[in-house]
Amino acid sequence: MARMTEHRIQMLLGDRTRLNEIDLGDRTRLNEIDPRIVTRDWRTPGWLVKCPYRVTRTLAYETLYEAWRHTAGRGARVERPILMYGVPHSGTSISMHLVARHPDVANLSEANPILQPHGYFDNKDGERVRTAADATPAETRRLHQRFEFHRRLHRKARLLNKSPNNAVRLDFLHRVFPDAYFVHILRDGRSVAHSLVWGHRDPSEAQDRFRPWREREGPFPGCKPPNWRDLLRDDPLEQHALQWREVVQYALTLEDKLGLRVLHVQYEALCADPRGTLERIFRFAGLSVSPEALARIPERMENQNFKARDRLSTEQFRRLTDLQADILRRVGYAP
Repeated sequence: MARMTEHRIQMLLGDRTRLNEIDLGDRTRLNEIDPRIVTRDWRTPGWLVKCPYRVTRTLAYETLYEAWRHTAGRGARVERPILMYGVPHSGTSISMHLVARHPDVANLSEANPILQPHGYFDNKDGERVRTAADATPAETRRLHQRFEFHRRLHRKARLLNKSPNNAVRLDFLHRVFPDAYFVHILRDGRSVAHSLVWGHRDPSEAQDRFRPWREREGPFPGCKPPNWRDLLRDDPLEQHALQWREVVQYALTLEDKLGLRVLHVQYEALCADPRGTLERIFRFAGLSVSPEALARIPERMENQNFKARDRLSTEQFRRLTDLQADILRRVGYAP
């Protein structure tokens, strides 16, 4: 336990640059305790005040976990976890937020240091792919204990984990959690490529806004394709178009090969009918569909795909379509 605590303190406070990356809000999680290191401007007011609280809360979480796993948690297994994935900026975060509003769901999302504990933050050129060979008995036991502890701590029936990197871990995750329910969030790849380059602000601000994220994650932030070195391009728009194509194709291939229990959800359908789409996810995952659960879901959401057509030139849009045409057709988007 001392080694775990020491490692966590070092991760949070040992490197001065990490202080610039501590996420202090609840933007990316609803009922999750274990914090995630994300991009954060060190000048953001209030982070110094909130940092001790987050560290204290994390240490309390780890202390409880270590005590539990050596006692009641021995041999614990999480049953039927809901694992969500998709290329970054495909609507995975908003989908996770909405599913996490279900009263029976405990949310442990963006848990990359848990799912890939060695070198995730320290090696931006490292691989993100994990295969069935990585699912050793010790690793399987560790992940079941981690997830089951979080579920029991929140006294919920089911555990939700969302991460774009899950798209390149399907073989590993299927071996560790053979009874898992997988939810693949899809979005028009041209809008994804645009969003990864420009984000949600004015294009002139995009590079400054995303620089810390890119410096940590490398050239393919959020989810690195298996063959990422072959996809490096001078044009970031083309590079992210290839990122979408390769990640989606890799995930689809593994879904078919492994015979996964998987549901495909389109971002565009989610925006058009949030409650209908969430009811579909709930029923697929074996969650109750009640008026109480659906009342927590908004009636409508704004589809942001128009930004790609507004901002990209005709030539840029055509180029993205040519790069992604086969996979666009395969997942239901007209080139």
